[in-house]
Amino acid sequence: IPPRFHNKTYPIATFFESLFFAYFFYLILKKKSLKRLVAIASVLLALTSLVYYFYNYYYAYTVLRRTIHLDSVPIAIETIAIFLFSFFYFFEQINDTENLFIYNKPSFWSVLGILLYLAGSFFVYISANSISIQQLQQYWVITNISSFLKNVFFVIAILLTVNQTLKKKTLKKHPSYTLN
Repeated sequence: IPPRFHNKTYPIATFFESLFFAYFFYLILKKKSLKRLVAIASVLLALTSLVYYFYNYYYAYTVLRRTIHLDSVPIAIETIAIFLFSFFYFFEQINDTENLFIYNKPSFWSVLGILLYLAGSFFVYISANSISIQQLQQYWVITNISSFLKNVFFVIAILLTVNQTLKKKTLKKHPSYTLN
């Protein structure tokens, strides 16, 4: 998306991206206390984002005539929250003695993709309002690469899910047939 449209599309994308990622972590976490923490943090994240958007995109733009290139504050808050949720996920996986190979789980690849995407684009997004559009365009390649890597890891997660589903169906049809 060209930078001149960032102030129109990015707030909506950031808002729904943070809710989607939070919901994803809510689904994959097993402990109720961690799920509750994710839910509470998500509500707080959504509320602070809405207040920020109202202030910057309505009040500051219409009253103060100030233009914002990118919603850096909600992106920073979202990134820190998702890093925390990822920490919860990996903490749960480390303490799970049933699962010896974490890389066999689709959720691992999804979390890894989310982490790489947010870590790769974090500083570009944070500095977007303090640098010129030309500089932002130079550094935007970092964000594109991290987004590409996220998509690659999502594809790996999808392929693992499909593979595991096919194995389960095969075992149901042929119970004597075992797959390794």
